[in-house]
Amino acid sequence: MSARYVPRHARPAQKSEKPGFLGRLTSSNATDDHGGEALEPTSVTETTPAAKATAADAPDQTLAPVLLPDNDLAVTIAKATAAVQEHPELAFPLIEPTQLFDPEQDPRLATLRRRRWPITIAIILVIILVSGVIIYGVLASQAAQRESNRSQGYVLLDEAIALIQQSDPEVIALDSAVRSEVTESDLPQRKVILEKVPATLDTLASASDKATSALGLFMSAEDKELAQHVIDAAVNRVAMLQSGQILLDTDIKAMNSTLAFVLAWDLMVKADSDMRVAAELSKAGGYYDVMAAVDANTGVLELLTQANDLMLQAIDAFPEVDFEVINTYLALKMDSVRLAIESDQALLDADLETAYAKNVEFSQKDAAVVAAASRIPAESLSLITTAYDKVTAESKQLYDSARGNAADADVFVREYVGVETQAGVETQTGVQ
Repeated sequence: MSARYVPRHARPAQKSEKPGFLGRLTSSNATDDHGGEALEPTSVTETTPAAKATAADAPDQTLAPVLLPDNDLAVTIAKATAAVQEHPELAFPLIEPTQLFDPEQDPRLATLRRRRWPITIAIILVIILVSGVIIYGVLASQAAQRESNRSQGYVLLDEAIALIQQSDPEVIALDSAVRSEVTESDLPQRKVILEKVPATLDTLASASDKATSALGLFMSAEDKELAQHVIDAAVNRVAMLQSGQILLDTDIKAMNSTLAFVLAWDLMVKADSDMRVAAELSKAGGYYDVMAAVDANTGVLELLTQANDLMLQAIDAFPEVDFEVINTYLALKMDSVRLAIESDQALLDADLETAYAKNVEFSQKDAAVVAAASRIPAESLSLITTAYDKVTAESKQLYDSARGNAADADVFVREYVGVETQAGVETQTGVQ
């Protein structure tokens, strides 16, 4: 029940009712039971017998005096107060300050939590969806990038293979020269091959760089394997050219040295034969015989001088060859021929003492020539071949290894470019 406050002077006259217990305690205008004039205010402690009896039945409480307005609201409040005093269990319990907002007991919070679950789930789903879209975009972008890189890699790989094929004629020509016997007629061709080696090395280096770049762009193992085989094909061709260059250069040097040595050797053989003829003439003892012996030995000396010049060419062409025994023999032989000429000339001059002394020296020198000749190998050319084998041993090993590796790599390259070959046949896509 609600009441609206009305000013006292505007209130309608009401029938006087007998005030209740609180009214009697608090009202300053209370009347007696007979509706007489207003009594004088009395102290709260001075109560009637009925009031004492009511107070005795009520709980032991002391209420502070309260002035209530004379209207229905005041009466209602008074009645409610009396009811609470009579039945304390109806009053609201006191709430501890710590219990004013208990999350576990507040039903509004539980309701709020129940309302938040759909929102939370929706947010999680949105996050998952957005994350999925982002991941898909990233994966799609990565896949597109990989495919683009693969396409670029194969473009580079095709360019590398084209460069390898471009270099193959020079590589095959060098391989043919390395594997064939060296002849004097081959020297010009070998020089031409060597002149082309630097440019071919540059071509193969470019091919290797392109194949290496392609390898970096590929992701699959199959693509990487093919790129690695192309790299191997180029790198091993480079090794073939580098070691083959040493072999061909040594071939040329050895051949030039051999040509000069053979000429020198032939001259030495003829000189030795002519000297034997001169010795027979000198033994004849006749004046003209001795004179013929002097002329013959003079020719022998010229032959030995020519042989010595040729030996210098042989040494210059291939310094790695040890021609010491030949040089020693030549020097001793030339000295012995000079002594023979001097001895015969002394006989012609009738200087027997000088002729005898020179003949003794000649005999000693000739013994030294014989000893030097015995140290010359039966196969004099072995001096050159021994040096050649020593110089080319490492290069031959490197060349054979690189050649085999290049042939192995070519098998995969040919399969990629679709070129069929037979084993042991050289083609423009590589060596076998």
